[in-house]
Amino acid sequence: MPDIGEAGLKKLNDVLKSIWRRRISDRARDEAYDILRRRKKPSLERAVERGLIILAADHPARLNFAVGDDKHALLDRGRLLVKTFTALMLDEVDGILLTADILDELLILANVLEDELDMPLKEYLGSKIIIGSINRGGLNGSIFELDDRVTAFRPSDIAKLGLDGAKLLLRIDLSDERTLNTLTYAYEASRECSDLGLPLFIEVFPVRKASNGYSTIDDPYELAAAVNVASGLGYSTFRRFLKLPFTHDFEIVARSTTLPIMLLGGGSGDSGVFIKNVREALMAGNNVVGVVAGRNILFPRDSDTETVIKELRNAINHVKAGKNTSTS
Repeated sequence: MPDIGEAGLKKLNDVLKSIWRRRISDRARDEAYDILRRRKKPSLERAVERGLIILAADHPARLNFAVGDDKHALLDRGRLLVKTFTALMLDEVDGILLTADILDELLILANVLEDELDMPLKEYLGSKIIIGSINRGGLNGSIFELDDRVTAFRPSDIAKLGLDGAKLLLRIDLSDERTLNTLTYAYEASRECSDLGLPLFIEVFPVRKASNGYSTIDDPYELAAAVNVASGLGYSTFRRFLKLPFTHDFEIVARSTTLPIMLLGGGSGDSGVFIKNVREALMAGNNVVGVVAGRNILFPRDSDTETVIKELRNAINHVKAGKNTSTS
């Protein structure tokens, strides 16, 4: 793990002050994408075997900036990038889910800081699983929120850049006809991912209209039903993962599919509750293989990011050891 230390953090913040200059530089662009061209792609299968921890950093593109009671927290891009970059440098973290803007920024930071700190940051960033977010069009709080169109990466973009997978969001409200539009986008994206041989992570869950947008229906049977909708999309489900919220009696959800399941993190809250939910979900079925979380890792209310990540890895290791013992 490249530990950039206090001096590295200072340099990181210094680079952020002038990162805009590199965003309009052809040389900076070429050097950034060269990291992707030269990277030795990580093994997703091997990462699944140890238990996946993926950071989520695609929230801002969908107007989702809230962390706990601070509804503007993710609008501070420098703060978000410092937390994301340093967390991604930890060995316990396998990869990141992001949009193109975050990807470009992380590539620039790794490229510049490698020379500044004399550390193999480009190689280390390239060794992480990088998942591109597809549909960010269902803007949080909008009248068209459930019409969640493809506005970020297309699957073909993800393949061209040499990233490791695609993620799409599918929220299901049976009383809202716009759900059908998003279902169609999801169907088309799933077919394209299958054509390209790309792993696809489908975040799916049932919702209902609430006073401030949409709220997740916290019911294992409703979630299991939504899982079956996502499972049936397209012509092939090989290399497909489900990204699901935690709910009570999670074994009902785990038994509803043979697809691998990743637990999503949700908003920033109590880290102890978060770790407990992850542990309970992992114990619910052998097909629960890890977690994709952003705010609960990067902005924990009662802890710090590195501590939460290490506790998360310990919880995953403990549950996996128990599973291996029970099947041996």
